[in-house]
Amino acid sequence: MQELLNIRNRLVNNHIDYSQALELLKELPKPYKTDYWKNKRKSIIKEKCEFCDNSKDILAIVSFNLPRKFFDIHREIMENYYHQFIEQFQLLEDDKKEIIVNEEEYNIFLNQFEQRDVCPKCFRQIGRKFRKNMSPKYRCSVCYHEFDKPSTILYNPKIRERINNLNPVKYLQEVKLQKLIQSKWKGHYELNKQKIGKEAVLISIEESIDYRNLKNTKTMCKKCAYVFHKKDMVLCKECKKDYHHVCYFLCYKCNNLS
Repeated sequence: MQELLNIRNRLVNNHIDYSQALELLKELPKPYKTDYWKNKRKSIIKEKCEFCDNSKDILAIVSFNLPRKFFDIHREIMENYYHQFIEQFQLLEDDKKEIIVNEEEYNIFLNQFEQRDVCPKCFRQIGRKFRKNMSPKYRCSVCYHEFDKPSTILYNPKIRERINNLNPVKYLQEVKLQKLIQSKWKGHYELNKQKIGKEAVLISIEESIDYRNLKNTKTMCKKCAYVFHKKDMVLCKECKKDYHHVCYFLCYKCNNLS
């Protein structure tokens, strides 16, 4: 535990960066292998299972708050930073020039469209097959409209859109704007990379400290612990027979009776 606290203090005082702190954390032994954990476990473990009252089976300490992985914490913080960046993002005059669509880009985009046959009634695309021995030749599989000559539309298979469903200029401007935002975000992220990483490591350490201190734990028998770890279910405290998900207070039967 002391080693963990030392790493946290060194990170808070900027004696190491978050990547160095991560490497030091990886070198620490598993919590359940430390003397601190073993002594803590002896002091809080009950004489019987807190759910089924079984005292004959092997008892274990089960934590209801497992520490999250660093990657998950880092991603959550980074998403918060990204949403803040988007809310505060403003287009500068130079940025507005970058999203202007020129004639060459417009023509290249239009050349990506190809002609497709569609139903004249619902304008859904039809297959290449037609009815050889029946008239009319075609029958729409969506609206069941029958026809001999299909209508045609211009369709872009890359973006899966019809030309009549979008404004080409606005679409291209939006694509350029998104690329510009992503480019700006990369620069913003690089400036805050160490800060985001440091926040993530500190949260990870705090969760690990709570886990090592065995906060929010229960004493369970072998069966109850297995069901909890595999299915996130615990034994109903009312009937002591059926299991229910940890997000509920009672099993289905007892909940209906109450």
